[in-house]
Amino acid sequence: MISVPARGRLVLRASNGRSAELRALTAAPITDLGVIPVLASQLALAIGEGTAELPTEHGLVCVPARLHAGGRLELSVSEPLRPLQRRADVRAQMDLPLRGTASTRTGRGGLFGLVQRTEFVGRTLDVSAGGLRARLEPSELTDDAHEFYVELDGSGPRPVGAVLEAVALRSGLLQARFVVISAADREYLVRRVFEVRRSAEPLWH
Repeated sequence: MISVPARGRLVLRASNGRSAELRALTAAPITDLGVIPVLASQLALAIGEGTAELPTEHGLVCVPARLHAGGRLELSVSEPLRPLQRRADVRAQMDLPLRGTASTRTGRGGLFGLVQRTEFVGRTLDVSAGGLRARLEPSELTDDAHEFYVELDGSGPRPVGAVLEAVALRSGLLQARFVVISAADREYLVRRVFEVRRSAEPLWH
């Protein structure tokens, strides 16, 4: 079943073109009359009804939706879900420094559920507005590290702060998706990705 991840970034769009961001509070399946608990602004509540853009593990899906008071996004799914390829999903090789902390749940010492944090640094291998791959140090981060609070290109012209969720982590090679990132930072990464791809295109004479 296709689901929206916890902390996923949703967008509610009205028929008049207005839009507002929402944040999924829990993971939730995308089903007809299904409800996703969301963190919603007054702007989103004013829109009320429209089309919801929902991130999933298979890509972006769009379904009619109504936002109720109290942060309940009710879905209307009348057709098979067809994930869309977004412009933001385009990936490019980019070498950017990053640093941050990884949270790890451990049961050692009888404290089940205790969250420990490990600092790390690294460099990205490739980036999209949906996620990245990076080589991290120390490379001994365990594979139960699940959430990464990172700053990309901290000394560059525009540092980007975000929360990543690990898709895969092995021997210091992290593949992760963004679960918290501002709309402005996401668009900035899209521009950077397309600049890199354009510069790599061959010139024909």
